[in-house]
Amino acid sequence: PIEEEVIEATRARLPKSVAEQRGLLATWGAPDDVRAYLLKRNLCPLVAELVGRGLDSLAATTLVGHRVRRTMGDREVDALRVVWAVDEGRSRGLPEDAIRDLVCLSLLEPTDAFDDLLQRAGYRKTTEKSIRAAIRREIERGDIREPEATVRAVMGRMRPLAWGNAPLGAVAGWVEEAAR
Repeated sequence: PIEEEVIEATRARLPKSVAEQRGLLATWGAPDDVRAYLLKRNLCPLVAELVGRGLDSLAATTLVGHRVRRTMGDREVDALRVVWAVDEGRSRGLPEDAIRDLVCLSLLEPTDAFDDLLQRAGYRKTTEKSIRAAIRREIERGDIREPEATVRAVMGRMRPLAWGNAPLGAVAGWVEEAAR
């Protein structure tokens, strides 16, 4: 006979019913285009773990359903590695856009320590003041021929400096402000 403990341990690893998982996806506001992938790959528990750790539910579903899916394709997703990368990035105060990139990089480089991932991503610690000064310098160079392209061009140049130091949406706002 099979021991009750073995049965319970096995039962705990089984996915929730599809109906329960669909309900969770709806509650989380998961985009339609990620739902089938999350269900098929049994990744709802990973999303639930990320949401339980404080990640916004839409951000968690799109991180796993879009970014991780593009990175991993049909390969197995190491849920512990995803949670680790999110936790480590948040504990260091990194912006969400950098954390998303680092989650994907961590899956591709499963033996790298977090500092190694940061190095691979080209992270250079800097301050908001330094980023804003660099934005002003870029705009003052005046080498962008079309004024309407200034924001895009400067943002493209600032991304490597700003990545991991400030949310890229905020940096775009600083560029727009400086370009006025």
